[in-house]
Amino acid sequence: MAFPNLQDLKQLEVLVLRNCLLTGTIPEYIGNMTDMQILDLSFNKLIGEIPNAIKNLRSLKYMFLTNNSLNGSVPSWLVHSKKNFDVSFNNFTGSTTANCQQSNVSLVSSFPLTTSNVSSWCLMKDLPCPIKPEWKFSAEGF
Repeated sequence: MAFPNLQDLKQLEVLVLRNCLLTGTIPEYIGNMTDMQILDLSFNKLIGEIPNAIKNLRSLKYMFLTNNSLNGSVPSWLVHSKKNFDVSFNNFTGSTTANCQQSNVSLVSSFPLTTSNVSSWCLMKDLPCPIKPEWKFSAEGF
């Protein structure tokens, strides 16, 4: 399914199109939605680069682009953002100045293992878990 035409919704504050099987690129007009506070386009099949127009969204507090097929370089404005952005599990290429301790931006598993420009091993796909996973369940409060 192609990305819906929402370009006339310039005062939209929350856009959640999670797991909608969207294909294609993220439209540039998203950057014109100046009141946007939450943008969630996770778990789709989006390709291409993250539009630079998104950096114009001054009210944006949370952006989730997790688990798509976005590629190209991660924009520097995004890497150095103090906002809560998650672009993990994509197919980015190129270099980034991010590291495993980047405070508010998740890039985990967003670069292929063969990317030689990535300085931090923890940003690469197929990251092995260093310990056996544990599952804990608390029935407290039920």
